[in-house]
Amino acid sequence: MSMGMSYHEFWHGDYTQWKFVEEEHQIRKKEENEMLWLQGAYFYNAMSAVMNNSFREKGKPPVSYMEEPVRITPMTEEEQEADKRKQVEAFRASLEDLRRHFEAKDKRERGE
Repeated sequence: MSMGMSYHEFWHGDYTQWKFVEEEHQIRKKEENEMLWLQGAYFYNAMSAVMNNSFREKGKPPVSYMEEPVRITPMTEEEQEADKRKQVEAFRASLEDLRRHFEAKDKRERGE
């Protein structure tokens, strides 16, 4: 009865129903467990930000809490394309920074 089946269904109903009720109960428990895990992940992230900011060295930037929630649904095609574009731009920016770094290093070595 704790799984959602009434007394009457259990004792007087179709005995094959029990399998479906038990499967549904297992699915609900799994979903509940995943939500509790996600809640723990949020709590861990919040506490990490607080502790890192409390004990950070002077001059270092503060650690911030997550900018957006943890995604639990799949991305749409448009979101996937936008994410790919964002990753490509970030990669290009890092390559540009690397190029500038090596150019500056080369100029210092040549004495310019």
